[in-house]
Amino acid sequence: MSCLNPATDEFNYHLHFPRRAPISMTLTGADIDIMRAKQQAARSIARAGR
Repeated sequence: MSCLNPATDEFNYHLHFPRRAPISMTLTGADIDIMRAKQQAARSIARAGR
């Protein structure tokens, strides 16, 4: 992960999938926070369903 622009808090990611070309994405810190919150919520729901 490398920061592209500290002023806008943008990061460049390369997603790798088997037998596919990598996909480049530029995400902001807010995008990453949203993904973390969704992941945490999904884990909490999964734990509650056990």
